[in-house]
Amino acid sequence: MTEINKEKDVYLFLHGRMDLKQKSIDVLVSNGVSKDKIILALPNKVGNEGDYMAMLWMPPNPDHIKIQKITKVEQVVPEGMIGLWKGVSKDDLSTISLWKLIKRNFLDYFIFYYEVFTSNKIDFRYHFVDPSTYIIFNSKLVLSNY
Repeated sequence: MTEINKEKDVYLFLHGRMDLKQKSIDVLVSNGVSKDKIILALPNKVGNEGDYMAMLWMPPNPDHIKIQKITKVEQVVPEGMIGLWKGVSKDDLSTISLWKLIKRNFLDYFIFYYEVFTSNKIDFRYHFVDPSTYIIFNSKLVLSNY
C-alpha cells in the first residue's frame, strides 16, 4: 500500500456491507492506518483536502479496498446516497486485496459450523501455517496453495 499521512483521517465506505466493517478496519490497521483515524463515511459529512477515502470495491461483492486521496472539496447540494461526497474530487493511490480477508471469514464460519455439528474441535496449535491457508477437500481440512 502507498504510504499515507498518519495524521489525516481515513473515511471508510462500506457500500452497505456492514458485515465487513470490523474486518475492513482490521485490514486497514494491518496496513499502517491508525485505528483512531478511521471514520465510517456518512453522506452528510465529508473529509477535508488531504484526507483519505477507503472504499470496499466493487459493490455489492467487494474483493479489495480502494485507497484514494481527497484532492478537492466543493460545496454541493446533497444528492441521494452520495450526499455531500458528490463534491469531492480524489486520486486513486492503491488497493488492498480482500481475498485473504474473505477467505479467513469463510474459514471462521466453517470452523464454527464444523465444530458445532460434529462435536469435533479443530486445533491449529500443531500446525506451523496460518489457518487461513486451509481449504476443505473430501471432508478433510487440508493445506491450500492459494
